[in-house]
Amino acid sequence: MAVSYKLFLSFLVFLALIGAARASVAPQPPSPFLSSLPQAEASRVLTHPHLLTEAELYLSTCQFQKTKGELRLCRLNQADFVVDYIDAFYNHISAQENLSFLFSGAQGSSDDLLGLRPSKIQGCAWALATINSGGPMVGAADEVDVKSDCDRLPVSSMAAANARASVLVAEIHAHIFSGTHGITVADKFP
Repeated sequence: MAVSYKLFLSFLVFLALIGAARASVAPQPPSPFLSSLPQAEASRVLTHPHLLTEAELYLSTCQFQKTKGELRLCRLNQADFVVDYIDAFYNHISAQENLSFLFSGAQGSSDDLLGLRPSKIQGCAWALATINSGGPMVGAADEVDVKSDCDRLPVSSMAAANARASVLVAEIHAHIFSGTHGITVADKFP
């Protein structure tokens, strides 16, 4: 009886040690690029899991970077992209413009440091969503972006961009009126 009691106490001490060890280990972010963000910003990104998951679909791998500096730059670009992706759904015009540029401007680029999968259709869709989302800061430059991002698309790709833009605008309006908030520039640079 005394042996089983000592064994039981040893087992409880073992469980307590495991619990203490687990509690002392900080949770790791699910994606490598999130470690490039300040902790508060990474926490806010994680509060939008569906948008984070969607944004991650457009990321490429950073594993082929030659130096640690290039790898860090790639992950920083990815982190900025994800923050802009989430902000864009809260009608932050500069985030929408950035997405249009990144998707369209990265196409065919020899710069492998972006860490993104370029898409002319997505670039055009975000340019269209920017001018159709009803933001107060939309201007003539955004109209020029639509022309440069969309004019060279084939008819079938333009139809896909228009369809995607319609979905984006509907999602932007849904987020605006849901009462939730994205990540603002002030949050990024306190």
